[in-house]
Amino acid sequence: MIIAAMLTKASLLHALRIYSNFALVLDYASMKADILHIQTSLDKLTSLEQAPGIAELLCRKPTSPLVAFI
Repeated sequence: MIIAAMLTKASLLHALRIYSNFALVLDYASMKADILHIQTSLDKLTSLEQAPGIAELLCRKPTSPLVAFI
């Protein structure tokens, strides 16, 4: 009984680590996509006033709530 409970707890912790790593990968991919979008958009701009919200994209923080567990 105790071993089964330990395995279950270990399995849940392992699943949580996998999920948090997956969330980090998605955040990283999203950030890279934003950077690529900004880089390609900046070529078309003549001034930064034409780019509303660009500062928010550049200063974006990870959205995953599980980042604190790592």
